[in-house]
Amino acid sequence: MEVNFEYVNPFDEKYDYLMRIEHLARYYFASDILQRCHKVLDVACADGYGTKILSQSIVNVFGVDRNEKYLNVAKTKFNANNIKYECVDLNLDTINGSYDGIVCFETLEHLKNPDAVLKNLYDILDSNGIMILSIPNSKYEIIENGQNKDPFHLQVFTYDGIVDKLQSLGFYINNVYGQSYINKIVNKEIEDYKITDVINDARTIAYPNKDDIDKTYSYIFILSKKN
Repeated sequence: MEVNFEYVNPFDEKYDYLMRIEHLARYYFASDILQRCHKVLDVACADGYGTKILSQSIVNVFGVDRNEKYLNVAKTKFNANNIKYECVDLNLDTINGSYDGIVCFETLEHLKNPDAVLKNLYDILDSNGIMILSIPNSKYEIIENGQNKDPFHLQVFTYDGIVDKLQSLGFYINNVYGQSYINKIVNKEIEDYKITDVINDARTIAYPNKDDIDKTYSYIFILSKKN
């Protein structure tokens, strides 16, 4: 039976291994790209494992999530002097402040009004800031009788649809990445891969690249504001 989760913790073995390294790799990727930033927002940070990764190369990191239970774990297990966590329900609340880096992974599809949240993120992104956004590829969403089989996914975005939405809000799309290697493994197109450990495999097998973007489970957009 297929099991869906609201979020995935790469360090918890109850989740599928390939899914774990896929999620972890996005944060290492973001950490590499945003390492010169001084103030980074991690949107829907859950229990903060990714926020902690970002904090190791970024001056100040702010993690927001609507789930107090997750945030309590974050504050005890994935905290640091340069991290601040806050409870924010993106369906109800507006994020304030100004950030030169924003990370928003696998979040928009969970929201009732993703357009309003994207507009909010655009407004709080510095003029020279960078936002890294990932959303699931609609090709891999399973819709039956008008309902998504993943109960946590309230929205489905086509590639062209999200591109149009981002550009209409004023975002400039610098690059688009994917993690197609994972999907090729799942689809048995690659069978000779070797597993080592989650951190190493996140840095190698799952690290985002520009190959076969259409085959990736999630699109990863590197965004800035149009000049």
